[in-house]
Amino acid sequence: VALLIPRVVRMFYPEVWVEDDFYLESAWLVSVGMRPYLDFVHPHMPLLEWIAGCYLKLFGTSHLSIEILNEAAIFAASILTYSLARKVAGRPAAIAASILYAYSSLVFRYHAYERESFIAPLIILGAIVTLDDTTAAMSQAAILAAIFFAACAIKLTAVIPFAVMLAFIAVAYRRIAGAVVSGAVFALALAAFSALLYRLYGDEFIFQTFVFHFLKGRDTAGSIATYPRMILDVLAPLFVLGCWRVFTDRAFSRGVILVLAIVAAEYVFYGVLSPTAWGHNYLEAIPFIAIVAGIGAMALIQASQTAPQQWKLLAGGAALIAIFLIWITPIVNENWLHGAVYGFGFVPRAEISQLADALRA
Repeated sequence: VALLIPRVVRMFYPEVWVEDDFYLESAWLVSVGMRPYLDFVHPHMPLLEWIAGCYLKLFGTSHLSIEILNEAAIFAASILTYSLARKVAGRPAAIAASILYAYSSLVFRYHAYERESFIAPLIILGAIVTLDDTTAAMSQAAILAAIFFAACAIKLTAVIPFAVMLAFIAVAYRRIAGAVVSGAVFALALAAFSALLYRLYGDEFIFQTFVFHFLKGRDTAGSIATYPRMILDVLAPLFVLGCWRVFTDRAFSRGVILVLAIVAAEYVFYGVLSPTAWGHNYLEAIPFIAIVAGIGAMALIQASQTAPQQWKLLAGGAALIAIFLIWITPIVNENWLHGAVYGFGFVPRAEISQLADALRA
């Protein structure tokens, strides 16, 4: 219930956040029979638009309709964040992590239709499968290949955490053959899917899905490396506290190592190799950041319950959070643009309804 409440509240909040509305239009265009790449520009794999197009045909086209689909994906990611965090850090930290994810300002901001909201649950599911060493190696390999084929058929950058997980399986579990097989099956499936799309859509598919991303350029401003400070707010200081707790307690379990490796890989790609100031890119990493932040939150809660023995930890943690939220990762950040509050939007739903009525007329 605690994870469902923010999703319901967000859908009934009187204002929406408008960003990447082009992709909303893309889903609708597919639902009325138009073709990606040929009838409209589409710089991604089309699986999500195919699914969303069928969904809109079944349940009708409206902002609320597509928002319900997106919020369902976020809710699934919340549940899976709890499941993964419980394997990694135990039940108390899992509760904190899932709540931190579900109530994140960045998650509230991307409430309508964002492809990262749909690949996040797949990536988390992949991490859960990766940590399950009771599954036979070849079964694990096949399941991972299927999960990340689906994820990359939505957005190709899902290959980043997949590569981390394959390396983890090969090193941590010494399942080198399983990692190789999983990578090979995934590559063959994605190649076959790409060949099908090329047959359907021709060169436009190649140019828009692959060539565009190599030619679009990159933001070389030094500030892009610190861009996460403008979107993470409360998650950042709790993440730092979580890392501190892990390092001081030397709690380097396999699960913790995997989670930290995924966060590091996502940052290296989006913050260094392909830097862009697009908040939605970090939705892929938020569940994993939230898990470490959950460990930090529990460190503070446990300190408060054993005070005065740990009053220094409690006071230091509170001071760190205050410094972060005032200065380093301010609570009033990019998720408060255009008069929005904590990512809750700035365009009245009534205005969206009036515009829709006018277009229908």
